[in-house]
Amino acid sequence: MDLSLAESDIRTNICNSISFIYSDTKGTRVIINTPFIFDDGDVIKIVLRRESDGWYLTDEGHTFMHLSYDDLDLTKGRRKILLDTILLMHYIENVDGELRSKVDNSTFGDSFFTFIQGLNKISNLSFTRKDHIKSLFMEDFFDFLKSFLSDGAIFNYADPEKDEKKRYRVDCYIPARKPVFVFGVNTDDKCRDTTITLLKFENWGVENNSIVVFEDMQALTSKAVAKLSDVSGKVYSDLGSAKERMPKYLKNITMPA
Repeated sequence: MDLSLAESDIRTNICNSISFIYSDTKGTRVIINTPFIFDDGDVIKIVLRRESDGWYLTDEGHTFMHLSYDDLDLTKGRRKILLDTILLMHYIENVDGELRSKVDNSTFGDSFFTFIQGLNKISNLSFTRKDHIKSLFMEDFFDFLKSFLSDGAIFNYADPEKDEKKRYRVDCYIPARKPVFVFGVNTDDKCRDTTITLLKFENWGVENNSIVVFEDMQALTSKAVAKLSDVSGKVYSDLGSAKERMPKYLKNITMPA
């Protein structure tokens, strides 16, 4: 690859502020100095590196390290699907946490632009923790329940006789001698709604074993949590503790008498 042409290509097609910094005398590793940053101000690291089978753009593991500060799990659920889609669409491979993309001289500008777009989108997965965690928690919650419950479980359940307008919904209804109601709670509003729903079933005289799984109990208003705890049965402070203990607990309370 002609590195001078590659540098000229991205300057012409993308940004004049980009420059190459040669980090070794052989010219096999070139730091691409750009004005591009992640949304929190951290610099997007991009290196052009020559390997035995050609040249690669690589972040040398920086993007995932950047995301690690948000304590995201990108190995399962909705986040994994989002990550895999971004990698596929931007021709990026994940090699043990290093994101890289093979390039050649004729398409260097386009490859660089596609690569940096992909890194930026992957970095934005941090907002699934900050802005979209409500829906993602519920997706993780439902995925967890579906992983071990039988087909008899009903999700988003409403009592067909007492609640024709479906105002009082149960996240997961498990048929049993004494039915089990399972709720995922991640906001103060959901905490209050779940309290109201359980009180309504109590008023209807519907006996049940209720289980509440919080995303993070300590992050919610203590008064709302206290009121829900008063009317619910089993409570798990977070999804991790539910994954560890809830399957055994459910087995015990749903066993035939």
